[in-house]
Amino acid sequence: MARNHTPSYTIEFPVHIPLWQQHRLEKKFNITRMVYNSCLGKALKRHKAVKSDRKIRALLRSVLVP
Repeated sequence: MARNHTPSYTIEFPVHIPLWQQHRLEKKFNITRMVYNSCLGKALKRHKAVKSDRKIRALLRSVLVP
């Protein structure tokens, strides 16, 4: 069944904040971005390790195939 698409719009407004607050927000966003990327990298490494493990693949085949 096809999903109906409705048009979406995004409006961006400039935020006028003091320079010190802008620097503080940039630092927090940068730290958050680095934490996110580190967690994502770790999760992808674990996923790759699980996919390449022969024991786990054999176990999945034995569980999933009747």
